[in-house]
Amino acid sequence: MKQQNGVIALMTTSLLLVVALVVTMGAYKTSLYEIKRAQNEVESRKNYWNADGLLECTLGYLRSSGKEIDVLEDTSNRPEEFTSACLSNRGNVSLVVSQDIDYVLSATSNTSTLTRTMANGVNQPKGAIQVSGDLEMVGTVTITPSVGAKVAGQPENMYECTSVRFSDSFTFRYDSQKGFGDREYGYSTSSVNAEKKCHSDYVTTIGKDSIVASIDASKPTESPEFSKDFLPDTKMDLFKELLG
Repeated sequence: MKQQNGVIALMTTSLLLVVALVVTMGAYKTSLYEIKRAQNEVESRKNYWNADGLLECTLGYLRSSGKEIDVLEDTSNRPEEFTSACLSNRGNVSLVVSQDIDYVLSATSNTSTLTRTMANGVNQPKGAIQVSGDLEMVGTVTITPSVGAKVAGQPENMYECTSVRFSDSFTFRYDSQKGFGDREYGYSTSSVNAEKKCHSDYVTTIGKDSIVASIDASKPTESPEFSKDFLPDTKMDLFKELLG
């Protein structure tokens, strides 16, 4: 009888130990799962913010440098200052710039990919100055225009340029006492840089002998002193363009 009781006690103890072991292993497995999930979440967020940081750095570079986004399309020929500022210290990241109607920027950090869409400035010329109303400038004026598309059939560095986009009218009044009176012209469109020059059709020069020159958006052809860099746009909506 005593031997049977001992066997029963031993079996009961063994069963309790097995149950305790199963419970412990289950809790351990659950803990490992939670730890692994937390690690994956941290890694996922890290990749997300790394990709987001690359996009923000890219946009900041384009704004500060004044360069067009097309300089980033060729991954083997990107500006050194962009590579060192935005790519070098971010680990396993990549940036792809593609174009359909608008430009699409895709930043990838390991398994996380983020995209941003940027309006194609070539298809939507903005102008160095945009005004939904009448604009008058007085003095000696030089404007550095925004650059649009390349001019077909011309050298590679010849582009369409937009100095002023306006919905109503633009008036220039020469005044030697305001601005830089020693300049050659009362008004002139300056070159952007050596790489992107404005075609002569998109360069306006107004001599100092023209005291007043104006152009009306409804009849721009009646103002031959203004070239194509003055872009009438009677349907422009600056609020929508700036704020979406």
